[in-house]
Amino acid sequence: MVRSRLLQAAARTMMNHHRSSSSSAAIAIMANNHLQQFNVRGITSNASPSTTMKNYQTSSSKRFFSSEADDDDLPSILQRELEEELEGGTMSPPPELTELQTEIQSDWTIGVGEEGDATIKMYKKEATANGSKVSLVFHCQDTIPSDEEGGGLLNTGVFETASDENEEEESTAVRFTLMVSRAGKVMIMKCLSEDAEAIVEGLAVVGEEQMVMGKEGEVDEALYQGPEYTELAEDLQESITAYVQNECGVTSDVAAFIAMYADYKEQVEYVAWLKSVKSMVS
Repeated sequence: MVRSRLLQAAARTMMNHHRSSSSSAAIAIMANNHLQQFNVRGITSNASPSTTMKNYQTSSSKRFFSSEADDDDLPSILQRELEEELEGGTMSPPPELTELQTEIQSDWTIGVGEEGDATIKMYKKEATANGSKVSLVFHCQDTIPSDEEGGGLLNTGVFETASDENEEEESTAVRFTLMVSRAGKVMIMKCLSEDAEAIVEGLAVVGEEQMVMGKEGEVDEALYQGPEYTELAEDLQESITAYVQNECGVTSDVAAFIAMYADYKEQVEYVAWLKSVKSMVS
């Protein structure tokens, strides 16, 4: 697996927020070193570091390109895939992700869940100026290619096979739901984390009792879901974005963490999935 999406998000975050004084050339060298470290499953990236950082990819997007098996026995194939993942050293979070997590934990409590739980919840430690509580939630597989942003439902878990393994993948955003709670009401904002930026896609306000039971951040379909967000006045959209960043604390670092952690968590869950399937068929 090539972790180019992690590298691009980390590199951009470090450049934009003065986390490092390294030049762009130094960051490209760092990306190239990491690409070599994570070159697993028989995949070799022919793209330059700069090209790779422009077109980051999800972990799952390369899984169709594993080398052909010498043995068509299912347990042995699963074992081969598992060994490739473990040998690639991708089970530990990359340093960029660890650094980001350490920084944002001063303002946020992060609930990563147990193995098999692909939903990550985050809670802002301090309330907003008017006493509202802020939290957000995202699923590690709730990703969407850039050419599909702004419309349609995400069909998670279904991946298309590329006609050419060297074909560049579309950049990927991660959906998350931001919730602001106060006096029995919840303002729910559907957002994207893309290029270390939080992008609002929709906004609704409901009573706490009107939330879908067992589905945090989901509104009953019978209720008003809010206006078509892109049709709102431009300055209104800009003010909402500023509110998300400044009042709710969803900074560029937080947005980058969401994208990076989703990629890492998906990798961890994929390895657990391989182990579970192997145990069932062996």
